[in-house]
This record gives sequence, structure tokens and C-alpha cells, in this order.
Amino acid sequence: MNVGTHAPLSSRVSQPTWSACRIEPGHSVQCIDSSHRTNSSLTRNAESCYGRRTAMFRFIVLGLLRQGGAHHGYALMKAYRSRTGVQMSTGTFYRELQHLVAEGLVRLVARAPDVDARRTPYEITPAGCEVFDHWLVRPPIIALGSDDEITARTMFLPQAAPDVARRMIDGWKEELWLLSKKLERSRQTEIQRCAAEGTPFSILTLLLARRLKHLAGDMEYLDELYTAVGELERLGEAAQSARQAPTLDGATPRRTEDKRPRGR
Repeated sequence: MNVGTHAPLSSRVSQPTWSACRIEPGHSVQCIDSSHRTNSSLTRNAESCYGRRTAMFRFIVLGLLRQGGAHHGYALMKAYRSRTGVQMSTGTFYRELQHLVAEGLVRLVARAPDVDARRTPYEITPAGCEVFDHWLVRPPIIALGSDDEITARTMFLPQAAPDVARRMIDGWKEELWLLSKKLERSRQTEIQRCAAEGTPFSILTLLLARRLKHLAGDMEYLDELYTAVGELERLGEAAQSARQAPTLDGATPRRTEDKRPRGR
């Protein structure tokens, strides 16, 4: 069946099907109804349903194919870049396509005679449409953990000497500042393109603005972290002074060596 014969998204989201996700009836995962209601069991079991590898990128690939027609990995890469401003390798898309083919969510189609033999076209299957449509309308699972570098490194910041910690934070702030300038240039370029082409709306402009807001929040967090490091240093110095103060018998406690790493 040609992918163009699939029902439109609006007519399919009211009764999502979990069979392609290998969740049998009676399990604790609950489908969302048309009003987007769910319960905590969905959140608890989402990872077991989709798995870490398939939690996000698989749906991006399915969504790019969901519009209709067959696409090869290079075309999907370009479509992703035009919507998000993020460059990914063509190989990343082909690897995910192979996984989706194995799961029956995507299938290979015949290549046109004039198409490069190295570019294999794929199209979404009805089961793939079901999986994507359900994912699109369900509430997002917000992951708050240590999977970003700033969070992970902050965990170990107290182990560094204060001067080292301050240099680390300064370096992070510089990287964020450079990235924010790059994103702002990309946003302005997209705004100018839309104006020149008479395009009234661009999702890329909004996505870039969202990333800039995230960066501004991270910059504010690093300012707070810098202040906290100074306060930690003052507390350490006060504790050190207390340890070195003469005792009642006139003796001075032996100084404890600071074994935290210091910069060269």
C-alpha cells in the first residue's frame, strides 16, 4: 500500500495502538485517549516500552517519513537540518532506518532507475504511522537527570580547589556565550530568509529562540554557581582558621593538607 493512502494524523490519534510497541493488553502501560489523559504508569513504563535507543530519534525519523512519499537517508538528513538547524550524519539516519525496518515500522521501496544506487529509499508502514501518531500527542516525558555535561560536572565541582572551580565555570560560560552568538546568527539568517521568501512562519526560528532561552538560563545558573564557589571557599577558610586557633593548653592543631586538585 502506498504511504499516501494512510489516514491523516487528525483522524488516527483518538485510538492509538500499542501493538507495534510490543505492549500486550492488560499490561500496566495505558494509552492516551483523545483528551491526552494518562496516568503515572505510562511515565513509569515509558522507558521499557520504547527503550533508551528508541526513545526519541526513532520518532524523528518516523515523523519525517510520515508526511508521505519515500525518502533515503540523505534526504531525511537535509529535512532534519532544515527544521532544526542541527547537522547529523547520513549514517545515523540509515542505522535507525535499519532498526525500524526490522521492527516493521518502515519498509524499503523500489528505487527509481535514475536514482543513485547508493541511496536506498524507505517509506513508513501503517504500524509506523500508529506508533508515531501516538507518540506525537502523548504528554512529553521530561528527563531531569545528569545526562548533560554541565549537570554531570557540577556534581564533582566541590572536589576541585576554588581557583580551579572558578576557571572551569569561566570556561563553561565562554562556551555558552560563543554558542549563543552562533545560534542568534542562525536565527537572524532564518528570519531574513523568511522575509525574502514571504514565508509567514518558520518552526526553526522558534526552536532557535528556545535554545537561546535555555542558554540564558544556563548562564544564570553558572553565575549562581560561581557565587556558591566563593561562599564555599569562605566557609573552608573559616574552618581552617578555627582548626589552627590555639587550644586551651596553648597548642596549635596540626594543619590538614588540602588534597583537592589544583591548577598548574
